[in-house]
Amino acid sequence: MAAPSDGPPPYVAYQAQPGQPSTAWQWQQQQQQAAVPPAAVPPPPVIAQPGQTTVVVQQQPPPVPQPPTVITTVAMPMRMTPYPAHVQCPSCHNSVTTVTYQENGGAVWLAAGVLLMMGLWLGCCLIPFCIPALKDTVHVCPVCKFTVGKHAQI
Repeated sequence: MAAPSDGPPPYVAYQAQPGQPSTAWQWQQQQQQAAVPPAAVPPPPVIAQPGQTTVVVQQQPPPVPQPPTVITTVAMPMRMTPYPAHVQCPSCHNSVTTVTYQENGGAVWLAAGVLLMMGLWLGCCLIPFCIPALKDTVHVCPVCKFTVGKHAQI
């Protein structure tokens, strides 16, 4: 037996027989098909005889791993009004109607400053602190007491 070499395989003369491939390419294809392992070749069909029960088990292909699903949540700022609103709380995720209260904001302080500059310094400049329409409204979740939003006049 000759030792394997790194060069091309030795030339083998080929002569076609009747019923065999006529070209070297066809012969090579036939050899490659014969080299396929038996597990890759599907089993021959089973023909059931009358009165015989046949069970055919098909192999399932292995599951293809799916990429993980990424869910992106974008928090949009809620536009609040001076009235209680029905919202989903971003803290406890409950669907609630907010509880509101009013606090002094920019509009109250601006009005008081303008009245003070006009000379109404003897207590008349405090009138804006008594007007609810000038105050900011704060919305709070009744379940977890989280401040959901604020409606500011200015």
